[in-house]
Amino acid sequence: MLGASTTGIGSIIAAIWFAADLGTMGINILINGEAKGLGDIIDEGLSDYCYKIY
Repeated sequence: MLGASTTGIGSIIAAIWFAADLGTMGINILINGEAKGLGDIIDEGLSDYCYKIY
């Protein structure tokens, strides 16, 4: 991943993720009244398959 980020590909992927996350949070604020991003949605979807260590 370090190699990909130094070539500019990683920054493009990060920009796409940032825009998608910001859009998802904005839509969720309008619909549900809470700022829920892509990471939160993924965490909730995988919570049955993961162990919490904290």
